[in-house]
Formats: sequence, C-alpha cells, structure tokens
Amino acid sequence: MLAGDRTAAARQRWRKLRTAAFILRMLRSRSPISTSAPRKSAPFRESLLSEYSPERKMLLTRALAKPFWSRSEVDVKLLAELLRQCKFSPHLSSASHDALAQVLQIRMLHDGEIVFRQGDAVEEMSERFLVICGSLLVFSRDKESDDDSRSSADHDGFGELIDICNPGTSCGEDATLGAIVRKTTVLAQRTTSKIQV
Repeated sequence: MLAGDRTAAARQRWRKLRTAAFILRMLRSRSPISTSAPRKSAPFRESLLSEYSPERKMLLTRALAKPFWSRSEVDVKLLAELLRQCKFSPHLSSASHDALAQVLQIRMLHDGEIVFRQGDAVEEMSERFLVICGSLLVFSRDKESDDDSRSSADHDGFGELIDICNPGTSCGEDATLGAIVRKTTVLAQRTTSKIQV
C-alpha cells in the first residue's frame, strides 16, 4: 500500500469516527419525552421534534425525508430511537425497532384530509400511524344510529369525537390487531406530518 493510500484511508476513518462521536453526543444530550399522561390529556406539542436540539432535529428531519431504501445505519438508529421515545411499541425489541425504522414512511396531510373512514377495509396490516406534527381527530359512529339522524356531537357525519392524536401519539391500531374494517374515522385537524409503520 502506498503512503498516499494509507493517508487517505486514515482520513476516511477519522471522518467516520468524528461523525459517530457527533451522533453519540447528540443522542446523549436528548431530552426525554414524557408519555406518562393519558392520551387525551397529553399536552399539545407543535412538533414531536420540538424538544430536540437543532442539530438532532436536522438529522431526524433528513432521515425522515429520505426514501426508506436509501437510509443509512445512522438514519435507522436515529429513527428507531424516535420510535422508542414515543413509546410507539414498548413491547418490541431493539432489533424490531430498527426493522420498523428501516421501512417507515412519512406522509403530509392537509387540514380536513381524511386518513381513513369507519368501515373502510384495512388494506395493509402495517397501517398504523405516529403523529410527528399537527394533530389527527378520531371519530366513531354507533352502529345502531341511522345515517340520516345526526346528534349534536356528530361532526359532519363522522360520528362522535372520541380522541385527538397529538405529536407523539399513534392511531390505526385496529390494523395491527387484525381487524378487517376500520372501526373509526380519522382526519387531519391541521396540516399534519405522520409516519406510517
């Protein structure tokens, strides 16, 4: 090996080491996200990423913006840590969180856009969502009530508002529980970013 090749290889190793040290510092400086409050009384945060340092927020935003097939190991680890902090799936192992982080996809929703309706078929078993910013409204309609009669709690025919998913909370659990049809209607309250897992 030539001296120039050894120098170039040493520089490349040094860059990788500096990058790894930078990411490790950012992971250690993170603020834990409190999820001890029940979902309905959870405080509203404008964005799930608002509690992070600007550098970490930038790295997470870049990792989320990449297509899932081009994510690096560092991107996957950052996104897996985000899933762990949100208590998205507390029963999963670290390897399972890494696998989810590898394939998750981000989607933007606009105010009033319907994610899915009650009675829609569950197309994929992986249609569970984690709210990153904004909020989603969850409605349910009684099976006994007629479609023509609307109560005062009925919101544009969607049924009664039963939950609000703020940043850090998830919805669409019926897909992972093996349901054939959706049990609720979910729509965006404001411009919302969500992760589909």
